[in-house]
Amino acid sequence: GKTCGACREPIEGTVVQAFGKEFHATCFVCIDCSRQCSAIEFYDYDSRPCCGGCHDAREKARLPNCDACQEAITSQFVKVAEGNLCLHDRCFRCVTCRVGLAGRPYIS
Repeated sequence: GKTCGACREPIEGTVVQAFGKEFHATCFVCIDCSRQCSAIEFYDYDSRPCCGGCHDAREKARLPNCDACQEAITSQFVKVAEGNLCLHDRCFRCVTCRVGLAGRPYIS
């Protein structure tokens, strides 16, 4: 018979097929939050399922944070060589008059 790729117990009833293996629906769970992934979108992390929410959190954790506002930078940003800073376009401003400097010449 079929054996679960996670718990190694025999499978009767509903089978989840993924990563070239078969699993009990209750054993096919997210590697981070243990939520069942059999009926939801999941991502492959070294042949282990990761649910969409945890995948998004992992991706956000890998993004740089803006050195001005400390929020994750998820789109276009400015890298300032002086001080090795990463800034959102909206946060790259003159320290004196606060005018936006993204795409403009400036003197540091």
